[in-house]
Amino acid sequence: MYSPILNRKIGSEILISGLIALLVFSIALIWCSEKREKGAVPNFYQAYYEPAIRMACGQPFGVDTQGPISDDMRLFLKTEIQSITCESVSPAVSLNSKPNTRGWYHVLAATGLIWKVTGISWQVLDGFSAAVLAISAVIIFAIFRLFVPTFIAAPLSILSIAPGFDFLFWFRDLSKAPFILAAIFVAMWLAVRAPSQLRLYFAIFITGLWLGVGYGFRPDVLIILPPLIATIYFFRPVPLVNGLMDSSIATLILLVSFYIAASPALSAYGADTNAAGCTWHFGLLGISEPVSKLLVMPAHYSWLTHFDDGQAWRMVTSYAQRTMDMPNVGYCTPLYDQAGRALYFDILMTFPGDFITRSLSAAKQVFVAGLGSRGSALSGVWVLFFGLFIIILLSRSIRLGLFALFALAYIGSYPAIQFNLRHYFHLAFLTWLPVSILGWKLAGLVMTERKKNLSLRDWFVKVSSMTEWVRASLIFLGICGFLYFILAYARYEQEKNVQRLFEIYSQASGEEAVLAPEEFLEDSVILKIRIPKNIKYKEMLGRPDSNHSAVNGQVLRIDVGGANCSSGIESIAISLSGENRSYVFPGYIYKPLEKKFNQEKAIVFAPLYMDENVTTVSLISPKKNKECIRRVSWLNLNELPSLWVLATIYPDRKSRVLYKKLK
Repeated sequence: MYSPILNRKIGSEILISGLIALLVFSIALIWCSEKREKGAVPNFYQAYYEPAIRMACGQPFGVDTQGPISDDMRLFLKTEIQSITCESVSPAVSLNSKPNTRGWYHVLAATGLIWKVTGISWQVLDGFSAAVLAISAVIIFAIFRLFVPTFIAAPLSILSIAPGFDFLFWFRDLSKAPFILAAIFVAMWLAVRAPSQLRLYFAIFITGLWLGVGYGFRPDVLIILPPLIATIYFFRPVPLVNGLMDSSIATLILLVSFYIAASPALSAYGADTNAAGCTWHFGLLGISEPVSKLLVMPAHYSWLTHFDDGQAWRMVTSYAQRTMDMPNVGYCTPLYDQAGRALYFDILMTFPGDFITRSLSAAKQVFVAGLGSRGSALSGVWVLFFGLFIIILLSRSIRLGLFALFALAYIGSYPAIQFNLRHYFHLAFLTWLPVSILGWKLAGLVMTERKKNLSLRDWFVKVSSMTEWVRASLIFLGICGFLYFILAYARYEQEKNVQRLFEIYSQASGEEAVLAPEEFLEDSVILKIRIPKNIKYKEMLGRPDSNHSAVNGQVLRIDVGGANCSSGIESIAISLSGENRSYVFPGYIYKPLEKKFNQEKAIVFAPLYMDENVTTVSLISPKKNKECIRRVSWLNLNELPSLWVLATIYPDRKSRVLYKKLK
């Protein structure tokens, strides 16, 4: 039935959305222009955009595996020139339609379509980035509009998307935002609205198509499918049993539509290809020490010392050689993904408590992402506020309260997989959503009851009855208690696992390393260690580059402390060097010793992943600490467990905490 009022309302919403999009788009373009003037260069793996160039010039998707590309095209892919014409793009001699970048099909096809209209230029893609950010802002506006009026939702949507401006030149990280945000909007819409069966199926169908396209931009969008499916089944405002059939059909529609839209990208992983993505590679990089900005106390061990693709590759390759009898896993191949998954779960099952702690820390920081640099200082207060928000919701509706708790816990914690602002900037709206909802509801209550002289208890009863408050508090405390039990049990199991692991490390025999004469560099002493001659390198295929042809994993045992260590020792640096200077890693800086311990003895176990270019391992320590290194040896690999971690083991290790804590 025609409704002028409804049409005017929809028209005004579209108008406001358009104004928000235009404002964000304009600011983003200005930001890009100013950054380019200052010499900033976008970085989104432009070297892999050959398929986009070919599609822009009317050729099929793919890369030429035999014919040489033109000089202009080569320079363009290296970003040494900013534009080319199709005259520089010769037809492929042997076109591979399923290269490793086939999984990026949608982003490359979209880029090709843009270039087909505008001409092939890197600067043109600034507008693409700006459009993606503008769409994200509009979706955030839609999320706020589910709960608060336009005059609150509009400014908060712009405020929430502000962190995204810093990632306009990092399109790979930016591109996932509108897809994940759209799924969050649909999940919240399903939780607070009761659409008809037809509208439910249609909305889910469109969402599946949208996420399928998003998969071809960045596979990260898969992370949002589980909470969306959980919402369809458990959190819609219909009885669970009565809505089971609709939920099952909707889920089937979601998965089928997702598959249809994602199929061009999913074809990269067929039996006739050698690509599997780098899913577990991404996760392993996320647990490396340098990249982790999580507020977690350091421990006596480290899983991966560098946020470095080559280092992660060596670690996975060594693991596959030693534990899976797979000498040729390549890089981002199906075998590599299989080995990476096995290694990741080996770490997870050995250190379950730390993974829960990382998730808690991630959620704490995601909740205050909208506060910028002040967020860390206010994270504790904000978490308490979120707890109050959930209790209030539970008092009004157990279903909505549980949905809020589930959604906030999941969305807030999943960035722990690889915690960095570029992976969760689009979630900054979570900082303001509970504040705006409670603020708006409270303002409405105050306006309604402003003429009454109400006590604090009366105000509480106006929100919910005392029975409902008590019930909500008990539910919330019960859930928190259960989660605390899970964390405590995971830490208990982890301590047993780590004790066992360290015991095996300590009992492994080894061959004492041959040390070259000491060298001195400023205030440091360098002890060079000869690599044993009996090491056999295995030729590896599919390596990331020509400098990584084989991997040799070894574990170095360094005994430190003792009677001669009068000054104490705080850190040891380990450097690998060889014929190729670009392979030197002076950054193997380990800080394994928690304090200056003087005569206390400790053992450092350092896994080293080397290739045949490495000829020397060096220990670097301050001159005053040279007497603190008592003995260095190469361990017998046959006596070691499958999992290698950098670890410092103290004599009283059984009395030490063997898990990480929140700061």
